[in-house]
Amino acid sequence: MMHTLIFAAIAALGQVPALDDQSFERWRDYIRPQAKEECYLEIPWRESFYIAINEARETDRPILLWAMNGHPLGCT
Repeated sequence: MMHTLIFAAIAALGQVPALDDQSFERWRDYIRPQAKEECYLEIPWRESFYIAINEARETDRPILLWAMNGHPLGCT
């Protein structure tokens, strides 16, 4: 979403970045998530709150409850 805002700001200034065969790989690599940005994939998320509660009790660990309403990409 941040990239969209950046491109919108650049477009408003009249300097639209080129996307062609020569610049495609550079832009693709720029917007692709880096390894450090994907560390959340290593977290063993639980899809059931009940299972998470039981596991938290057994291991004496806290629970992070992520309650979200709407589209996962935030475009609601």
